[in-house]
Amino acid sequence: MMDALEPQRVEQIPWEQRDEIGFFKALWETWIEVLFSPKLFFQKRSLTPSLWTPLLYAMILGTLAAIFEIPSLFDYVHYFPQWGVPDKILKQWSMGSLITAPLWIALGTWVMAGIYHVGIALLGGKGGYGATFRTFCYATSASVFGVIPWIGGLIASIYTFYLYLEGFQQYHQLSRGRAIGALLLPVLVGFFVVIGVIVLFALLVGGTLFNGLPSFYTT
Repeated sequence: MMDALEPQRVEQIPWEQRDEIGFFKALWETWIEVLFSPKLFFQKRSLTPSLWTPLLYAMILGTLAAIFEIPSLFDYVHYFPQWGVPDKILKQWSMGSLITAPLWIALGTWVMAGIYHVGIALLGGKGGYGATFRTFCYATSASVFGVIPWIGGLIASIYTFYLYLEGFQQYHQLSRGRAIGALLLPVLVGFFVVIGVIVLFALLVGGTLFNGLPSFYTT
């Protein structure tokens, strides 16, 4: 009887408990849960309204991935000497990328979450922008696969999209089909926008060239 009266225990995200369980333990447990139990992870509800907490996680994981990917970048350049990129320039570029990585990760997460949230809302998603933002932040866990030479980037991208699907389904209560639709909608819109711009540019350039032809070519 007493057990029935006890409040139900709410599963918390380890990263949100880092003050209690420790920074590195929280980071490790969150990373493991996201990668290997994404469905269960995204079923957990955040107990803090702050978006800084998941963003900090994304910035840390994204920056670590960038650090570990630098050796692979040097390998690529040395494998293709015809690129003609001096090591000095490559080192300067790498250092600049590392310094600015947290900023670009933060900006990219805010923007991409906003773009995809529009599609989620159109397809009947129940969660707010914060839920989409958290999905993108914790999905950066897959960026560590980028350290695998040659195929790491592809693996990281595929697994990241898989984590997006799980997050959309659990946080926004979308079916698998609607989650896939929410994932593809911005891609399709972007594709048709690019095609439209290309066609418009071709028409403008073609019209200019056509108007510049001698009159006997236009009659």
